[in-house]
Amino acid sequence: MNHINTLKDIGRDRKCLIVGGGQSLNGFDWFSIPKDTYIICTNNHEIDYADMIIYYDKDMKEYYKKNDIKPFQLLLSFKHKKTLDYTCSNTTHYYTYDDMVFGDSGYHALQFADKIFNFKEIYLIGFDYTIKGDSYHHNEDISDPKKLERFKTWSIGRVLNKYTDTKWKNKIYNCNKYSAIDIFNYKLPH
Repeated sequence: MNHINTLKDIGRDRKCLIVGGGQSLNGFDWFSIPKDTYIICTNNHEIDYADMIIYYDKDMKEYYKKNDIKPFQLLLSFKHKKTLDYTCSNTTHYYTYDDMVFGDSGYHALQFADKIFNFKEIYLIGFDYTIKGDSYHHNEDISDPKKLERFKTWSIGRVLNKYTDTKWKNKIYNCNKYSAIDIFNYKLPH
């Protein structure tokens, strides 16, 4: 397992698509993505497409302890001293909150892509930060009430405004024009 800084500038002169878990994944045309696009997935969303997977969650740690990743995929997770360690045997790289500003998996992935990996163009899909009915995930009819409350207070209440407060250095586009993140232009990967 290596520190995330060993991946510095892997995105130089390249573009990437970061995949969150929002409902805008439904109906997304995966075959329209150019073949040279590097795909970063969060948690376990659409991981069949992933070159890299980033998670921060003990439930996801249990998931990746039981499920192998493909040989070419990178798996990044959070590790901080001995008190918080969400890495598992499949983890290839780790990060701490000393490396990035506190946030959720999607916000971390965007920070990494922009500030460490240095992708010249970054596209977001599933970064909706909205709730439709009783769900905020693309693959659930109803989200668990406890997780739904955590999403409302944490992701929407505390993380959403960080997108506006952060100084981004590369070009970032949102593939969902209806996303609650309204500071990035709408554009699909080309």
